[in-house]
Amino acid sequence: MLRLACCLLMAALAQAATPVFQTSFEKPGNGWAVVRGSAAPDSAVLHEGHKSLRLERDTVSQDACVRLAPVALSIGKRYELSGWVRTENLEVRDLDRSPIAVGAALTMASMPFDVHSTSLGGTQPWTLLTLRFVASRAQDQILLTVGNGGSFRGKAWFGGVRLEEVDPSGEWPARDAVQTFGPAYRYPAAGWVYLHIEGQPYERGFQHGHLMAREIPEYIERCAAVLGSKEHWDDYRTTANALFLRGFDREILEEMRGIAEGASDAGARWQGRRIDLLDIVVANTTVEMGELASAVSATPTGLEGLSFDAPPYADHKHDSVLDHCSAFAATGPATRDGKMVIGHVTWWPLTLAEQTNVLLDIKPASGHRMLIQSYPGGIESGTDWYQNDAGMVLTETTIDQTPFNPQGTPVAFRARMAVQYGSNIDEVVRYLGTRNNGLYQVLPFSRVTFGAVWRRL
Repeated sequence: MLRLACCLLMAALAQAATPVFQTSFEKPGNGWAVVRGSAAPDSAVLHEGHKSLRLERDTVSQDACVRLAPVALSIGKRYELSGWVRTENLEVRDLDRSPIAVGAALTMASMPFDVHSTSLGGTQPWTLLTLRFVASRAQDQILLTVGNGGSFRGKAWFGGVRLEEVDPSGEWPARDAVQTFGPAYRYPAAGWVYLHIEGQPYERGFQHGHLMAREIPEYIERCAAVLGSKEHWDDYRTTANALFLRGFDREILEEMRGIAEGASDAGARWQGRRIDLLDIVVANTTVEMGELASAVSATPTGLEGLSFDAPPYADHKHDSVLDHCSAFAATGPATRDGKMVIGHVTWWPLTLAEQTNVLLDIKPASGHRMLIQSYPGGIESGTDWYQNDAGMVLTETTIDQTPFNPQGTPVAFRARMAVQYGSNIDEVVRYLGTRNNGLYQVLPFSRVTFGAVWRRL
């Protein structure tokens, strides 16, 4: 009886350990393809008696990447990706950008650029690397990478790569906490909402609205409170229509309309009606509306240069309190390890700030993949933290208010364009400075090779 029980237990364990996916590198191109760099089966370096896959640089790419065959997954289930890695004189050179370069690692094609297994460098024997994740789509692919985000020299070998479903008990996010809608998904983590959307403008906006349908009316109500009162919401819509709506291009307008209609189709309502494009525009320009009074005060009227003497009974006291955001950036000799440090302090009403807990992961059909600290219904940050897969990090520090330019475009639009399409510091500055409407006047801080550069726009 004991022997039978042991046999049954061993059979159960063997069945539980059956991988969802397992690959072999015995033959070139057998279920894998080179994306960057060079890769070849290596009979001189074996892992458990099988050929390994050797990754090196080529004459074109700075890093190396191999994509394995597609694998079917169950959305919401937890998996563990594992593989054995060996390195020889593997040195990674960072490009002084974020995300920083990593050594030999494993990841999934669907994951953001800064999510991967532990990386390996130097000269190391066979080492097991693992990565646990919750499936966000029904089909995905394993990536083997070396020097991702930078460049490298040396070699890395991969073997025994497999994917297994794991017991979700005690793990987070739990399966029931992950909500999906097409290729989009969201889940809570430590008070944050991680929201991934992708695709064409209207489609990704619709995903956003659908998955954030409960929170979007809550945030709109907060915007109304900051601007004055929800009883005056029609006035705010008129202001947004007159001053800001046409400052967004077609791409972002389509995304915002998608947010409104995705939320409304999922049941969201504001003041007893469906949410529409103008509601989302107000939400994304609430901060700039709050700057209008000080901006028009700084806008020339024609009386500039004239001298007026105040009467002797005038009170010359005035309010000098300034509530400004602040930021700092340092690289090179200004930091202990020579790498980049960027920080930001947000001065913003708690009414809005409480819901800026959305980590917005956008993978657009065109432009760079972005990670943005945002809010329900946001196409921009609001708290001014942006990062893209080209290594650009964008934040700001507030400066004295400048004149308002009615022909300019909202900073919400310019900042979004800068992070979506800016591949270097000059492009980021160009997007931020083109048709500046003067509201929410800031100094942007962005990553650059030898330090932080900021320019008054």
